[in-house]
Amino acid sequence: MLEMQLFSDTTNTFSMGKITAEDIDAIKNQPDCPICLDTLQDKTYQVTKTNPCPKSHYFHFNCLKSNAVSVLKFENNKFRCALCQTDIINMGYVLKALVYPPKPEVLELFYRGKELLKKSHTNPEYNVDLAINLLTQSIKRGYVQAKPFLAEALFLSGKLSLKHALEPPYFHDLLTTAASFFKRSLDEGYIQAKPFLIEAIRLSDPLDRSPGT
Repeated sequence: MLEMQLFSDTTNTFSMGKITAEDIDAIKNQPDCPICLDTLQDKTYQVTKTNPCPKSHYFHFNCLKSNAVSVLKFENNKFRCALCQTDIINMGYVLKALVYPPKPEVLELFYRGKELLKKSHTNPEYNVDLAINLLTQSIKRGYVQAKPFLAEALFLSGKLSLKHALEPPYFHDLLTTAASFFKRSLDEGYIQAKPFLIEAIRLSDPLDRSPGT
């Protein structure tokens, strides 16, 4: 039985998974690794699939890791599926990190940001902006596993801006700020931000505001 490494674009991590009947059928139609051109059926190799692609393509796991390291050495923000050219940059960053683990100072930025995010749930006024800053820095230095946490921090900051916009003395300019945070959070995959974004946009329209708001 082939071993499959599955990528999660929600957590930006790989984990061992089961090969499904659908995978087996797909590998029959794409029997060779597009990078090394050797068979995917060789049980000495782990296999992975580019599930960010509209239609998953299959590779030897180590081949795709080596490819990511090679490409990202020269193109720091570009990594595409070799078959369909879909942007799989987050997958590429994680593959590269498996070969070259992040430096301790980058992990320190992430863990500090993550801890502040945890505290932001009870004290967002004090912690959320710093959490966003630290998590953003860790991502810029290649630690894309921080993206889900940044998305959550952006969402909390949006909620805080929305709260201030709707309380006396009604700083309505903050509605635009809130919408911006919700949009960034949604772009990072935090789908819970969508109804809040819609509401912030609605409230920012003077015709849609209720009296006294």
